[in-house]
Amino acid sequence: MENTSNKIFRVLGLMSGTSLDGLDMATCEFYQQDKSFSFKIVNSKTVEYSADWKYKLNNAINLSAEKYFELNSIYGKFIANEVNNFLANCQIKPQAIASHGHTIFHQP
Repeated sequence: MENTSNKIFRVLGLMSGTSLDGLDMATCEFYQQDKSFSFKIVNSKTVEYSADWKYKLNNAINLSAEKYFELNSIYGKFIANEVNNFLANCQIKPQAIASHGHTIFHQP
């Protein structure tokens, strides 16, 4: 939806970190008017990780490069499946998806 003074950007954001609590997903609408932005969270969901996923992600730091890239591919397919399931039940369709993947090397 656009008019001459307002723009709306619809985005799906994904987050997964070292807490291993799950894959967080949120559809958001960002509103631009002139040089200002505001936002609204439209839908959100956390998909809890199974014990198997917790183990795989927690131990990814110890993998060889080959096994790390294999896990990356499998995890990418997992995310895609969960995103498709989430979006099937959402009220909006995003114009973009933002994801940094899963945080493995967290050193604050």
